[in-house]
Amino acid sequence: MANELLKQEQAQVIQAISRPMTVQEVKEQVNIIQQVLMAVMKDGEHYGVVPGCGKKKVLLKPGAEKILSTFRIGTELSIEDLSDGYDFRYRVVCRGFYIPTGNTIGYGAGEASTGEKKYKWRAAICHEEFDAMPETKRQIVYLKDFKTGKIELYEQVRQSPADLANTVLKMAKKRALVDAALLVGSLSDIFHQDLEDIDLSGQQTGGKKYYTDQDGTISKAQAKRMFAISKGNADIIRQVLQEYGYERSEEVKKTEYDAICSKVEELVTQ
Repeated sequence: MANELLKQEQAQVIQAISRPMTVQEVKEQVNIIQQVLMAVMKDGEHYGVVPGCGKKKVLLKPGAEKILSTFRIGTELSIEDLSDGYDFRYRVVCRGFYIPTGNTIGYGAGEASTGEKKYKWRAAICHEEFDAMPETKRQIVYLKDFKTGKIELYEQVRQSPADLANTVLKMAKKRALVDAALLVGSLSDIFHQDLEDIDLSGQQTGGKKYYTDQDGTISKAQAKRMFAISKGNADIIRQVLQEYGYERSEEVKKTEYDAICSKVEELVTQ
């Protein structure tokens, strides 16, 4: 008897999800999304507005996960390795299914590759590193700062694809998940797909041209000396800068310069 009741309940659920939604149900779904937005999701953490991309909200991975859990939607990922021996490239398909029944609701897809601009290039640690790179592994680009509207010069060097293999795999999974959330939740009229090339503060990827003699920061000559101490080892400089909370040499405070140079010298002699 219990098995018969269970079968009847499952049949009713399948019938309910297979029929078209009524206008009222569509409205209720939108209302639920709005309630989740106001009560649970946080601006800048689950979604945000990207400067220069209109007023439409951008759905981020944590927000996609909230949406999927709200509607009791599970996910199943299928990963395809499309790497070509140099660049790593992955395609991920995300199946969205209704957890109570296991029935497929829809699919999302995403790809990521180390050949993408944001992974192919990084900011040069200093001007000497940029000059030391072969011409095929360095570039100068001009990008617009969305905060100031100014066009600024960026010096970039080629990154090692192998160092980013896991990163691009995670990015492909993230893109597929967000795509699935937008599709199965019919959210494209509310959210954009996550835009990874521009963060929520409007800063584009890449390293801004450095070597300014701003008050309190090191000069070009001091940055050059630091690079010389490292004997041209950019990895050591990057490691030490990160330990002191810096991303680029232009940010180094003069008060910490001697300590940083000493640390670089210590690592070189190890």
